[in-house]
Amino acid sequence: RKVRLRTYNLTKSPPFIFLEIKEKHKHLVGKKKAPLPPELWLGKDMQHFDISLDELLTEAEDSSCKREIHYLHSRLRLYPVANVRYIRHALIGNFESDLRITLDNRLTAGGAALETYNPEEERFILPPEKAVLEIKSNHTLPLWLLSALRHYQYFQVRVSKYCLAVQNLGLLKHYMVSPGLAGTVGTQSNSPQKGD
Repeated sequence: RKVRLRTYNLTKSPPFIFLEIKEKHKHLVGKKKAPLPPELWLGKDMQHFDISLDELLTEAEDSSCKREIHYLHSRLRLYPVANVRYIRHALIGNFESDLRITLDNRLTAGGAALETYNPEEERFILPPEKAVLEIKSNHTLPLWLLSALRHYQYFQVRVSKYCLAVQNLGLLKHYMVSPGLAGTVGTQSNSPQKGD
């Protein structure tokens, strides 16, 4: 289970920003969202580690997700750990309304600022020529898609952007020394990086 601050389209005004719980049980992934008001933006100068989860919870729309994050924060003392940035291309099917395919590339982690990409602070957590292709559906995948995946020899591989960030930023040692002492909250930005 992860608590994340997610932002989309930082270059547009207003951006889409929300708190999210992502949880996985066996092969099922669930997400709960607590939207934040669009006029609440953290600003170019806001640093990743200065984000106050208490303040964000005050501004978030009332929901079961907000109450759950508040409970987790009170019990686990959540704090920002990793700033993950990538460019996402999303495709939605014309005939399968629940089918969604996303391609995430230029995956980087590190850096303090949410809005501004800093090549000196951020590092690639996957080689820049690689991307993460995700296929999401509430039902079984359609036969045409399964056939295409087989034809091009695509096989399922489990990838966690957050875990890649923790490993690449050298944060893994912290969790091995003191597991379970505190929870974590990550931040993710799906905005185009500088120069793209």
